[in-house]
Amino acid sequence: MDWNAVISQNPWWSYAEEIEKDVHVSYAINKKHLFIPKFIEGNFLILGPRQTGKTTYLKLCIKELFDKGIQIKQCLYFVCNLVMNPQDIIDIVSFFKKTGGKYVFIDEISFVKNWERAVKQILEIKDLNEGMNFYFTGSTTLELQKERFPGRPIKIKEFLPLSFREFCKVFGSSSLKKEIPQRIDFKSIIKNTLKLAPYINEINKLFNFYIHCGGFLRAAYELIEEGKIKEETFQIYWNWIAGDISSIGLSERTLSAVLKGIVKRYSSSFSLSSIAKEVEIPSHITVRDYLEVLESLYVIRSYWKEYDKTPFFKKERKVYFIDPFIFHIASFKTLGIAEENINDIPKIVEGIVGECLRRNKLNVKFLRKSKEIDFIYGTTGIEVKWQESVSIKDFPKIDLAHKLILSKKEINLNERVKIVPVAVFALLS
Repeated sequence: MDWNAVISQNPWWSYAEEIEKDVHVSYAINKKHLFIPKFIEGNFLILGPRQTGKTTYLKLCIKELFDKGIQIKQCLYFVCNLVMNPQDIIDIVSFFKKTGGKYVFIDEISFVKNWERAVKQILEIKDLNEGMNFYFTGSTTLELQKERFPGRPIKIKEFLPLSFREFCKVFGSSSLKKEIPQRIDFKSIIKNTLKLAPYINEINKLFNFYIHCGGFLRAAYELIEEGKIKEETFQIYWNWIAGDISSIGLSERTLSAVLKGIVKRYSSSFSLSSIAKEVEIPSHITVRDYLEVLESLYVIRSYWKEYDKTPFFKKERKVYFIDPFIFHIASFKTLGIAEENINDIPKIVEGIVGECLRRNKLNVKFLRKSKEIDFIYGTTGIEVKWQESVSIKDFPKIDLAHKLILSKKEINLNERVKIVPVAVFALLS
């Protein structure tokens, strides 16, 4: 591997101030609303969709280390678009360690065929890893998803679009940020709802932004700081989804058909055969395969019925996008609609709630008997009612220990069925 290619990606080795001039770092540190995730000692494989800021994060880690007094030449950044094989990565790490390096940030390692061999060897050989910290990032290919490095000293970290909780920590007022507690359980959500009541107008305003831009920072900054999300931003994120699909030999045309079916059936349960018939895909197996790939790429989440035990490919399911902005991208690219219909908003809100629950590692399903409950996990049921007025009668008569209605604005904590504003719930989850 030509060492000059490595040097060219680390201009701060010659002039330390260059780290602040880097296009990614400069963009992040000069925003009115700062999102500066912290460096953590250790070895990490960072997974997540494109355009979530993984590259920016690596470079911000280098800046943070430099600000703490670490010699900047001890930090290596390298993006793998020039690397041809795993041995190149090993050679770079080996040479860098001999120069006194301690912090290695390898970006887009999934560009390298059989990349996992390099990572395993680095983690296993003492001469390569002793006294070192390694961060590896990659786009969410199926190969990355499958590799978990059992028994090796490395942690898997998901780098996803901001949750609404994280969104408020970036775009909320300083007083609201101080009131956001650590993640809490069901009982604490009820308790903290009243604590946040004085901030309800601000929380609702932020939630309305989030419905439109989601947690992708580029879209969020454009909407909040410039007033509108640019059409080119829709295209950038679409290129991520379509590009990853094309890179594994699947069809962008079929992708569009599947996404169109998801948008049209959003928040409703459906069978694979019904989607296939509606969007004219020859086989429900094709629909299943695309849904599985989209889930592995962090585009969608699938939710199953609580009581259904039929084979997966026959099950009815619900599908939500992991971020509301992906709903807008899919709608724009498949239906030509850039602005959501007012009737879409309750569906988008329901998807936000589902994602809040999934990110808390809950086994979330939906329940359908005589009536349907939107989400259920354990003995807790959640019904989302994005409407002007709600009552406890809106919760189906099903025996559960904990019952929660998520409303547009109403609060009622005095009944067995609790009513909490959905924006407050999303902030606390």
